[in-house]
Amino acid sequence: MKLTKTDLKIIFQEGEGQKIEFRESFSPSVAKDVVAFTNAIGGRIFVGVEDNGNAKGINVTNKLKSQIIDLARNCDPPIIVKLQTLNNIMIINIEESSNKPYQCKEGFFLRQGSNSQKLTRDEII
Repeated sequence: MKLTKTDLKIIFQEGEGQKIEFRESFSPSVAKDVVAFTNAIGGRIFVGVEDNGNAKGINVTNKLKSQIIDLARNCDPPIIVKLQTLNNIMIINIEESSNKPYQCKEGFFLRQGSNSQKLTRDEII
């Protein structure tokens, strides 16, 4: 589902949670959140938004979009994400998958509340 400007305002006011993560800028550590959402119930990452919900925006380029798609494809197994740009905010949509568990270079992660928690070997099984 595509989000509207009104949706963004509400989401930014409500803050981070089980299905929402704010990132001020893009970095490879976003892979942990992509994996965590895929291993849980899905969610959205908003790149260009501070932790307090303040939308500062980013320069959304084709290179950035490619980096995000590549990051998700490099997970094991590969993850397919959907991207949306709205008000200079990059929205990464991640769906829950039945092909769990997923991992990235840093390991296995699961979304628990507003945090992406690293899983231990026993928690994966």
